Amino acid sequence: MQVAVEDYPLSRRLNLYLPPGSSAVAREFVDFALGDVGQAVVEDVGFVSQRIRAFGPTRRAGLPRGYLDITENAERLSFNVRFGTGAAVLDNKALRDLDRLADYLRDPSHQGRELMLLGFADASEVLPLIALQLSNDRVDYVAAALARRGVPVQRVRGFGGVAPVAGNDVPQGRERNRRVEVWIR
Repeated sequence: MQVAVEDYPLSRRLNLYLPPGSSAVAREFVDFALGDVGQAVVEDVGFVSQRIRAFGPTRRAGLPRGYLDITENAERLSFNVRFGTGAAVLDNKALRDLDRLADYLRDPSHQGRELMLLGFADASEVLPLIALQLSNDRVDYVAAALARRGVPVQRVRGFGGVAPVAGNDVPQGRERNRRVEVWIR
């Protein structure tokens, strides 16, 4: 699960780019790679696909009581939303990912499940009180983007700079800590 949500230190995104005016074959390849059949191939060869999966909670040291209470009897989705420093806006990847999440949650097997968003800041972004506000802004922003896609969010909560998943002493670690986690119950 840590690789799927990009919390593991060695996880990396693979980006596919098409220049303007790309051939139909190139567009078909990217559509294939990102589609269900292509993602099945990704899994078959041992990589982590873009398919959303639900995982039981991982209990690690240092998690705040509120986090543990909210995630009790819940499953974490293999889906995180990442943010730039001091930002509460979504990049193009996050917008496409929210479309994938909306499709996942529309599946009849997920109907009636409670969707929860838990937001975090990196410890060096701002003062602790402002970090709490920033993490709340992030979950509110994601919740609003999901609402525009017809997906209701039952619970949002920001936690500020607590519960880091990576070290705050390097840029890559701070980037992993600026996140919104998605949980269902």
